[in-house]
Amino acid sequence: RRVCHDRLDRLDALSKFAETRYTFIIEGWAPANQLSALRAHLRQCDPTIMLRSVKAHGAAGSPPVQLSNPAAIRPFQTLFGLLPLPQYGSVDPTWFMAMFFPPIFGLMLGDIGYGLILALGAMLLWRAGRTRELAKTLAVVVGSCAFFTIVFGFVFGELFGTFGHHIGLKPIWRERIEVGAADTGKVLLSYLVFSVAVGAVHVLCGLVLGIINARRSKQTVKAVDCTARIVGVFGLFFVVGRLVNLLPPFFTSLGIVTWIIFFVLVAWTTVRQPTHGLMMPLELLGTVGNILSYARIMAVGMASAVLALLANQFGSMINNVILAAIVVLLIHTLNMVLGIVDPTIQGLRLHYVEFFSKFYMAGGRVYSPFQKTGGKSL
Repeated sequence: RRVCHDRLDRLDALSKFAETRYTFIIEGWAPANQLSALRAHLRQCDPTIMLRSVKAHGAAGSPPVQLSNPAAIRPFQTLFGLLPLPQYGSVDPTWFMAMFFPPIFGLMLGDIGYGLILALGAMLLWRAGRTRELAKTLAVVVGSCAFFTIVFGFVFGELFGTFGHHIGLKPIWRERIEVGAADTGKVLLSYLVFSVAVGAVHVLCGLVLGIINARRSKQTVKAVDCTARIVGVFGLFFVVGRLVNLLPPFFTSLGIVTWIIFFVLVAWTTVRQPTHGLMMPLELLGTVGNILSYARIMAVGMASAVLALLANQFGSMINNVILAAIVVLLIHTLNMVLGIVDPTIQGLRLHYVEFFSKFYMAGGRVYSPFQKTGGKSL
């Protein structure tokens, strides 16, 4: 099979050749960082061979794609491996996965004890990664998530739930759940507002990247659409902030100006593409819905905090020390498993649906260099 595969590749490569009596031309793709080595190799073969590079223009399906990221960031490419490669010339989402996914994961789990267990798992995966590349890749991702889980554990003051209270652990900000507290509703609201604020930053970042991709692909209407949605989100923020008296009166005038800009962009788009322009207010509502979807961060985080609290309370209600330890260990183990699975699924969903939908341009072709697969010549 490998022999036949190599022979077919050789026959297919003939279409990239052109030949006259005195010269020949070979056309192909190569990564820019490998051109110097290729040029040096060709000079060793024959000094008369010339290598000329032509800039690729990112036409759909023409240049292949090879993601190039630093070693510390490269493992996060696996998190969007279920999606097709991005188009050539569009924004590579790897950096933004590395920037946002671990903090969102840590914000949902947010416990020092669970974070230390994750860190231990990352160390074991790293040691196994000496012989297995996948384990090493997972170790980097898990280690990053463990770091932010510990960070938010200090922010919320949680060590295996409320166990940290017995050793004097205090939250940097505030606890996610306080037993017997009179202002539990305020605590939940602050956690909810913080989660939605994270969503606003994430979605607005996606819209900015959408403008960049639209400019690169010369899609003016798409760039204007992303700009209008950014302006509309700020306009809604100014209006809501004034209605609840969170913002000073100056923002009333700023909000009016923002909405004028939004409707000007809607009118311009309606002239260019009537259907798309009329849909822009609905797309703005969809963007707001995307931001509110980040409330799931609070929901998953509170579920984890409550389960950890119940584990400790059940343990304190059992008189038998051994039985209490077994019950506490089982519930914390269950919470740990759920605390890994749920934040991973929900974090990926927030990226795939709410974030990538604002800028991701799929359709890239994998860079597959011409090479033998190991079969002997026919």
